[in-house]
Amino acid sequence: MKLFKISVLLVMVTIDVPILKAQSPTITVFNDLTFGMSLGNTTNTVAPTDPTAASFLIQVPGYAMIQYAYSDIQVSITVPYSLTSGKNSMNVTYSSNSAAWNTTNSFSGITYFGPSSGIYQQIYANTPLNLYIWIGGTASPGGTWQASGVYTGTISISVQVRVDSKPKKTYTLSQSIPVTASVIQGLSMTETGSLNFGQIIAGTTPPAISAQSGSAPEITAAGSGGKTMTVSYSSTIPISDMYGNSITFIPSLFGSNISTGQAGATTVASQSTVTLSGSAGQTGFYYFWLGGTIAAVPAGQPPGAYSGTFTLTVNY
Repeated sequence: MKLFKISVLLVMVTIDVPILKAQSPTITVFNDLTFGMSLGNTTNTVAPTDPTAASFLIQVPGYAMIQYAYSDIQVSITVPYSLTSGKNSMNVTYSSNSAAWNTTNSFSGITYFGPSSGIYQQIYANTPLNLYIWIGGTASPGGTWQASGVYTGTISISVQVRVDSKPKKTYTLSQSIPVTASVIQGLSMTETGSLNFGQIIAGTTPPAISAQSGSAPEITAAGSGGKTMTVSYSSTIPISDMYGNSITFIPSLFGSNISTGQAGATTVASQSTVTLSGSAGQTGFYYFWLGGTIAAVPAGQPPGAYSGTFTLTVNY
């Protein structure tokens, strides 16, 4: 009898199933949404392509997924419709073109959308995804009554990434982006008194009138407290009689942000800057006093009454 030896070979086969990579999605903020400064009766619109628009990047790494698996990213954006400064508020509106996104950091080929509609994208296996997002809007002060100050709010970003891997995984992350707008009070000026050189003898140089004397008229500027103004005026001003004959007035302007500061006022040159009294949210003041001299009057200057206007311009 013949014996047969039968051997059984057990073969072990290992099948690897792709598993989720460890990296999580990230959000990187580049810029806050800043509407800048405006007067109470002017709106300020920031387009998503403007440098003051909010901008940020969502990066999703490439994930190993089950074949034919379905994975996606949902970006939800909550924007403020009202900015506040203490007890005061300001409306903000958005349109279907107030936000934009792209897969590259470029405005070429961007997709516009309304911020509240968010963004939805499918994710493909082993393919990283970059979403560059920009958000603007329109800040609308209520009118000249709108209180000056810095108004603030917040954009809230919520991201959900669902990856159909082994095991399945959902990532959620959030980010806040500040929104700011500033309202400044319009400027106004009032003047008290006028500059009178009295009688001048032809062929002489009349004495100057000091801006720090009691004869100097006062000009008061009012605006947003603590703001800096630029001052400009002509260095020589013709003053004329009714027949068109003229002589030259050379102004000397002094100033202070203290109403009683005439004695200690300092020279204010044209194209220089001065600062209103007070702080943000308050009405600030700056006080000017005008002096000057009349250039030498020729001996043959016709007699008469000469008058003219000194124009002072201030702006933020």
